[in-house]
Amino acid sequence: MHSNDHTPPPNDDGTRHFFDDPVKTRWFFRIFFVLCAVALAFDVLDLIGVGYHKETHLGAEKVPGFYGIYGFAGIVALVIVAKGLRKVVARDEAYDDR
Repeated sequence: MHSNDHTPPPNDDGTRHFFDDPVKTRWFFRIFFVLCAVALAFDVLDLIGVGYHKETHLGAEKVPGFYGIYGFAGIVALVIVAKGLRKVVARDEAYDDR
């Protein structure tokens, strides 16, 4: 194995998954970010009034990238609520030893 080979060893069953290969992972994220940029470009085109019009119901929806920002804020809020909820519903570590 080369010193610059960062490929992890195969799983216990001898298989490798798609994201185990760093090259495939890199390409996946490149394509993902290009698609995000294209989606944002449509919002900018709507903002300047060229060739694309998005029907909005609220003023905030006119902000380019609103849905991405809204989704990210929602996920962050979900993680914070889940961390707090974990403290409320978590059982003692020795629960099964009784």
